[in-house]
Amino acid sequence: MKKAILVFGVFLNGVFIFAQSTTDVSQSGINNIANISQEGDRNTLIISQDGDENYSEVVQGSEGDLFGDGYILQTQFGNNSEAYVFQQGEFNSVSQEQFGDFNRLEVVQDFGNSNVAVQFQDGFYNSATSRQGEATASWQTQVGVSNTATISQEISMSAVAYQTQIGEGNEASISQFSFEGTARQNQYGIENRAEIISGSDGNAEQYQDGKRNYALMEVSGTDMNAIQIQIGEDNKVEVNSSGFLSNIEQTQIGEGNVAMVEESLGENEIFQSQIGYKNMATINSSCMDCDVEQIQVGDRNTAEAIQNNSAQGNVISQIQEGSENSVVATQDEVGTVNRISSEQNGISNHIEQFQNGGRENRMSAIQIGNSNVILQTQSGITNKMEASQGTIDFSENNRIYQDQDGIQNTIITTQNGVGNITEAFQVGSFNTIENTQTGINNSLIISQTGDAFFTTIVQTGIGNSIIISE
Repeated sequence: MKKAILVFGVFLNGVFIFAQSTTDVSQSGINNIANISQEGDRNTLIISQDGDENYSEVVQGSEGDLFGDGYILQTQFGNNSEAYVFQQGEFNSVSQEQFGDFNRLEVVQDFGNSNVAVQFQDGFYNSATSRQGEATASWQTQVGVSNTATISQEISMSAVAYQTQIGEGNEASISQFSFEGTARQNQYGIENRAEIISGSDGNAEQYQDGKRNYALMEVSGTDMNAIQIQIGEDNKVEVNSSGFLSNIEQTQIGEGNVAMVEESLGENEIFQSQIGYKNMATINSSCMDCDVEQIQVGDRNTAEAIQNNSAQGNVISQIQEGSENSVVATQDEVGTVNRISSEQNGISNHIEQFQNGGRENRMSAIQIGNSNVILQTQSGITNKMEASQGTIDFSENNRIYQDQDGIQNTIITTQNGVGNITEAFQVGSFNTIENTQTGINNSLIISQTGDAFFTTIVQTGIGNSIIISE
């Protein structure tokens, strides 16, 4: 049974209907226009416009639709608002509502069945666009002024997208081209930018609260989960991932922070957290079974972790607390079961650690105090290297330099005091160095070349110096 109910308010309203289904249109105001064309079976349309110069255009069904079971509801209150809907296929459903002036909505569903699009706007100069493929669903909510939200699911199957914007001048974009998957964006504040490009069947989520934050996420693969959280101002976060069975999470709280993740292959877990101002964290990974975690608390810290062409079981963990700290850890062309751990607590600390080649390598460096520097390098098989400097109440201007090349080498160094210097070099096999310094102005330089050396040195006192070369 066909039914059309048309209610006209003030003059200069225009309605053009060619329908084979139920149609309800109610317009009140001046220069409202509703242009409706419906074809197919069991289509339902309800349009209500209240205000002046609103424009609504709906097309449902076309050649090739099976059941034409589309449902459209468009409601506009205010002035100079526009709403567009175009549907083809079956089981489509669209709901659009606008409250305010100069808002714009657009929905295109033309690639298949069971599509759902829900869009809501309240405010001024907001824009929401949704383009869907087969068996997809999207939800968009905007409250504020001059917000822009875009969802594209034109070649997706069973994909779901959510967008929420509350504030002014925010931009959110979601593009999905995977068989399935979920993408979610939440923006609160002013002039935030968020973009998700997903070819993964996992979860992609972005959250922004503040001003002028930027978030970019490009993910593909299977079972991928990526989360980006920004709270503050002028923060930047990017993820480029094409792995599988990976979990990526980035959190920034403060101002002027930058976090980057680029990884491929799979079974990675990457976590970055920054609290403070002008911190930078960068991860470049292309390994299997890698765990990377970086935490920064303070100002102007820099953390970088790179795992390239490495096998499985590699772990990098870095923690910084204080000001102007810098940590770099690299595992390149390594084998299995490698670990790097770096911790810093103080001011102007610097740690660099490298592992190139071999397997069963371990490296750990801990700094507590002021102006400390640790540099460690390993290459070979079954190497171990540890370094520790100072305590909270007794640490200043310490330096440690260590280098290993060979098989089954071990270096352990501990410094506690003021102005200590340690340098250790090992080339060969089965070498072992252990060093402990406690006091003031101590200095130690050790070089070992050959096979099966063993050295243990303990210094306690003031102004001691030891140089050993074997």
